[in-house]
Amino acid sequence: MQNIFNDFEINVKKSLVSLLIKLSEADMVYMETEIVFIKTIGIKMGFTVDEIKEIKHHPESFDFELPDNMEDRMLMLYNLVYLIRVDGDMNNAEKELLKKLGLRLYLNPALLDDILFLVDKYNGMSIPREELQMHILKYQN
Repeated sequence: MQNIFNDFEINVKKSLVSLLIKLSEADMVYMETEIVFIKTIGIKMGFTVDEIKEIKHHPESFDFELPDNMEDRMLMLYNLVYLIRVDGDMNNAEKELLKKLGLRLYLNPALLDDILFLVDKYNGMSIPREELQMHILKYQN
């Protein structure tokens, strides 16, 4: 099975880890499930645990970089949404930060609202892929 992050440039990978860390810290509650998820994603991208800690403690040490294409930016968004869901509780601080991060990914604010609606609707359950794709397709040019 091919690693979906293989094509990401190193600064894009670091940027995703940094975004995940920021989102996990939004509610000021440090959940082991969130930490494990971030480490898992970081390791899948080829980072060591020490490198992930370095990204956390020194985000200024690399240039924030986004993927060039929408599909890869949506992959970043998917991982951010998954992180919010991993602890079973999505609060307002996480929602607001996700909206800000989505804008930083150049995503349509209405798409972000739709995705947050789906997260609320399927609280604690898996969002059906078809339904998620339907909402994403509405906003693609």
